[in-house]
Amino acid sequence: MRWRPCPAVVAAWLLVLLTLALPGGSVLAQPATPLQVYRSAHYRVFTDLSRAEAEGYGRHMDLVHRSYERFLRRLRGDAGAPQALYLLKDRASYLRTLAFFGIDGSASGGMFFYGPRGSGLATWVGDRPRGEVLRTLQHEGFHQFARLKAGDGLPIWVNEGLAEYFGDAVLVEGGVRHGIVDADRLQRLRTARDAGATLPLAVLLGLDPERWRLNLTSGSPRGPLQYDQAWSAVQFLIHGDPRVEEAFSDYLVALSEGVPHEEAFPSAFGSDPRPMQAAYLRYLAALRPDPFGEALADLRFLAEGVRFLRDRDGRVPGDMGGLEAALRASRFRVTTRSHGAERAVSALDPGNYRYLGEDGRTHRFVLGPAAAPGRPPEIRADALRPPARIEWVPDGRGGLVPELAFE
Repeated sequence: MRWRPCPAVVAAWLLVLLTLALPGGSVLAQPATPLQVYRSAHYRVFTDLSRAEAEGYGRHMDLVHRSYERFLRRLRGDAGAPQALYLLKDRASYLRTLAFFGIDGSASGGMFFYGPRGSGLATWVGDRPRGEVLRTLQHEGFHQFARLKAGDGLPIWVNEGLAEYFGDAVLVEGGVRHGIVDADRLQRLRTARDAGATLPLAVLLGLDPERWRLNLTSGSPRGPLQYDQAWSAVQFLIHGDPRVEEAFSDYLVALSEGVPHEEAFPSAFGSDPRPMQAAYLRYLAALRPDPFGEALADLRFLAEGVRFLRDRDGRVPGDMGGLEAALRASRFRVTTRSHGAERAVSALDPGNYRYLGEDGRTHRFVLGPAAAPGRPPEIRADALRPPARIEWVPDGRGGLVPELAFE
């Protein structure tokens, strides 16, 4: 990775264009704030984070980018040129950067944007849970990649459904594991299904971008639900049956070649929607949460709890029982926001301290010794395959951040 400073700051709101050519003849632009820029394998990263922290995110997104490439390999668009990634320290820097491009980002946690003044993938780190930042990058990064491979040809349901699918993916031993089924998402879907609130597939697949946007901005429960249901449709099309997955791939190729959804979908799946609707409902009824993904989510939650106690008290209990007691007494919770919905994970939930191992039994997470003096203890899930742990690494700003690692 090559690292160099951008042009010096002339004034806080002085803006300058970096004339870096992008596909299609557009230009890459950035505000003249004290950002650094470096080139990873697939991204040109503009950031006010430390070099070490920014490069860590760059390496993560390079791996995710390769998984986009493998999934959309049949599409003919060119996504080879490095794309812009704006990775900001705080929300104020994020909003200023988007404002330069004429975008109001106040209601967002991250986005892929494009327009006459440039394009890019943008989010901020701040004090957000690390898992939320990574999920945002993976979700919005798919939108960025898909536009290069398919232009504007993807209908809103498949664009958002695939972005959710990739947003849920986890990096394991240098690879990307897809198809993670989140227990909370699955419960929301089943609750909505039982209440008659879900849309039939034929209706979901026919939503236009304006209706999707109105559902999201109106405050209706249908706004967040449409993301969950789009994810479930994509999950079904990829994992429900190998023949369905092949048809889905044919459908995406047709869309990328300019065939409208109204022609591409019946060509790939047949003109009668009823068999697919029945198969989808059977798949949803049989779907189960992914134990591995759930365990990793719990590890991240516990890491946020360790960081909370360390920042508050300067110390952390020496074992998992003490950590659970301290977090419960503090009524600790981690809140994330996505697609207009706010979701909280509470320390009062006993399931956050246990996980299902490869042996089919329930195990407690283990709070192990610190890897180095001055660092918090590691958190381990030794019964997973591969075994997983949270380790603490310097962020380059004088702090420590939790990283998932595997043995």
